Amino acid sequence: MPSPLAVLLKVNSRANPVKRLVGGARETCLPRASSAALPAVIVALRLARAGYWCYAQSMAARPDNDETDLPSAPRPGTYVRGAETVDAIIKAALRVLIDEGAGAFTIRRIAAECGMKVGNVSYHFPKKELLIQTLLDDIIGSYDKLLERTVRQPGLDAEERLRLIVVMCLDDIAGKRTTRLFTELWALANHNEFVADRVRVFYTRVHDIIAEYVAELNPALGPGDVRSVALYISASMEGATPFLGYEKPWANRMRAFTAIAAHTLVQMARTITPRDIAGLSDRR
Repeated sequence: MPSPLAVLLKVNSRANPVKRLVGGARETCLPRASSAALPAVIVALRLARAGYWCYAQSMAARPDNDETDLPSAPRPGTYVRGAETVDAIIKAALRVLIDEGAGAFTIRRIAAECGMKVGNVSYHFPKKELLIQTLLDDIIGSYDKLLERTVRQPGLDAEERLRLIVVMCLDDIAGKRTTRLFTELWALANHNEFVADRVRVFYTRVHDIIAEYVAELNPALGPGDVRSVALYISASMEGATPFLGYEKPWANRMRAFTAIAAHTLVQMARTITPRDIAGLSDRR
């Protein structure tokens, strides 16, 4: 028998298009959720507190792009034809990094992947580090668009927004693109100061997003403590990658892990006090 949440989502699917989990299988209705779908999202989040968590719901508004594609974004000062070339290079670079790893991430290999001459790729990206920067900028841009369609919609409180961020991030980590891309970026960052700095900037932006809702959820925390809690939440999620990411040893446990994380991380953010953080710090 489907869970009450699955029944709810099925009932709402015609008026409020969502991706839903019914009988353990992911089904896709119409690909985007409009603001009219928010009541179902709100009810789903509140039912989650009673144990009826469907983490596929959080990705209702995610575009159905290919795993290795990023949404094309206009770049200032670039002609249309040039923009198309840049997009082709970026998508090729992403495929190489995901499918072949950091060792294959060279301008020559990327040129071969997108069927261009090395000189054409080098004209737009003289160094592969610039490709990394553009990749990360595009990823954070795509996440911002997803947040606008889901987390930042009206009608959600801070607790629901933070829970939705946790679920969305873990759902993203479970995918091939994120699992492989970020493990390769971490490897590159170990030996390349520029890449390390760009990865740091990327995660700082992620921490900013989490911190916004931690601060709203727990106003007793000062700015430093809010940053510490946001860092803890981010690190807890990212740390799942080698264990529960795409094709990792315990990938089949990601749904349970997501339910636990959505409950415990939000509860911690809501209830932890400055004294708790100071006390824990003093025990080091």
